[in-house]
Amino acid sequence: MLHAIQHAIESSDPRAAEIHADVQVLTKETQAHSWRSKIGKHLHQRIRAGDAPAFLLSQKELNAANGVKHEYHLAATMMLSQYVHTLPMSVQQLVEFQADTPQARNMSALPIQYSMGFLTRAITRMRAAFPHGRPALTAQQSRIFESWKTVIENGVRVPTAPTQG
Repeated sequence: MLHAIQHAIESSDPRAAEIHADVQVLTKETQAHSWRSKIGKHLHQRIRAGDAPAFLLSQKELNAANGVKHEYHLAATMMLSQYVHTLPMSVQQLVEFQADTPQARNMSALPIQYSMGFLTRAITRMRAAFPHGRPALTAQQSRIFESWKTVIENGVRVPTAPTQG
C-alpha cells in the first residue's frame, strides 16, 4: 500500500527512487518469510493486491498466543463497552449509593476489575522484554500478579447453586 501511495504522488524528490528500491527489497523479504506458509490463500491474495489486513491473526488466535482465555476477553470487552456506553447511568447510580457501601465500591471498581488482568499481562510482558532497570516486585505484588494471571488465563466461572431435586 505504501508503495502504491509513493507511486501515486509521483514525488520528484531524488530520494524517491531509493525509497522505491527499499520497498521492493522489503517486499521480497516479507514474501520469503516463513510465516507466509502459515496463512491462507485468501490472505496471500489480499497481500499481493496491496490490501493487507491490519492483523494476520484473529482476536481468538492473538488471545491464545498471549495466554488469554478468549471467552474472558469477550466478556471483559463487552462489559467495558457497556460500562462506557452507559457511563451517565453509572455516574447517576453512584450518586444514589451511600459512600463506602459495597454497591458504591462495586460500581467504581467495575472498569478496574475488567481491565486489571490485561494490565497485569502487559506489565509482565514489558518486564520480560526490558529486563534491565525494571523494579523488583514485592512478594505481595507477585501474588497479585499471579492471581490476575490466573484469571486472564482461565477466566472467571460463577459457581452455580446446587439444584433442589
